[in-house]
Amino acid sequence: MLPAAAGLSAAAGAAAMGGGALERRETDDDVPLATIQQQQQQRRAAPPPPTISTPSSINNPARAMSILSTNSSITPSTSAVTSTRRDPFAGNSEPGLKVSIVEQVNVLMKSGGQIQKVLVTGEISVHYLSGSGEVEEEEVKLRVTNSEEMEKTAPNSSYLSTSSSSGEYILSKSKLPQGTTVPVLKYQLRPSSSHSSQVPLLVKPVWRTEPTLTRIIVVYSLNPSFTSYSNPSPFGDEDSSSSSSPLSFSQLSLEIPFPASQVTSFQSKPNNIGRLLPSGSITFDLPDATIVQEESKLLVSAQTASQAKETNLSLRWRVEGKSVGRVGVECEGVGEIRREIESGKYIVAQ
Repeated sequence: MLPAAAGLSAAAGAAAMGGGALERRETDDDVPLATIQQQQQQRRAAPPPPTISTPSSINNPARAMSILSTNSSITPSTSAVTSTRRDPFAGNSEPGLKVSIVEQVNVLMKSGGQIQKVLVTGEISVHYLSGSGEVEEEEVKLRVTNSEEMEKTAPNSSYLSTSSSSGEYILSKSKLPQGTTVPVLKYQLRPSSSHSSQVPLLVKPVWRTEPTLTRIIVVYSLNPSFTSYSNPSPFGDEDSSSSSSPLSFSQLSLEIPFPASQVTSFQSKPNNIGRLLPSGSITFDLPDATIVQEESKLLVSAQTASQAKETNLSLRWRVEGKSVGRVGVECEGVGEIRREIESGKYIVAQ
């Protein structure tokens, strides 16, 4: 399995689910004390919450659907921690305030390209470095634009405090760590009336299995219904683009799960881009590409110890300079805003 974004936080971004047991109260006064104590100990020993298992979530469509539940919660952060994502401003020594908006797309689609479930979460982070000898305000107003597109929000109380106006916050610059990017607000986008408008990449695998040979053709292309957004122009015009415009993908990879030791060897076209993992899965690191609506293909031929079963595929990718929603930030002193879309759990189910 590929590294998981995030999960939801999704991501995740992604969420752990707690299990509980129904308790039955004893009403018989004649029950021995030792028996009552034993029952109490059994009640306290609640089973641990189930974890999201990578192989099972990929190969079980019902499990994947539960992971992408629209009832997922976004937990507010109350600690001054840095994000688990890469720092987009790492090594930047220019003084000032910078903002990063990263949205994570979690998708469950069928092998024919039909989109069944979509969940988009986002994270707004800030990077601050004060100038030498400059006197700056300790607090500034931060306004989230197009906040009506957010279904759920979770501000980081270490840096943000709510304002009386919707979508407005007070950012405590004095509490921000110098030269480090920290998340200040997590959110979940409202579902689109059309799921497909939030899904950039369509994937259609075709399987052919034989007793000792498996052939897979993975067809992928830009979704013609997808719409992305970038930062407004200096003239006040908001830039949006449909998938009639090419989209540049980086860190594009695909995983095909197999049981351990089932694949003995494999070939692919393009060649020299795949590797066999100890788990048995094959991962393909596709070259960075500008993908258009015309279909691209990955051809895989795998020798197997036994006849393989069709499994669910998962993808990882990143698109820089774009976002799924129109959420933006207005704040005094902001010198740069970077947007990015990344995959969360991007699953193609059989």
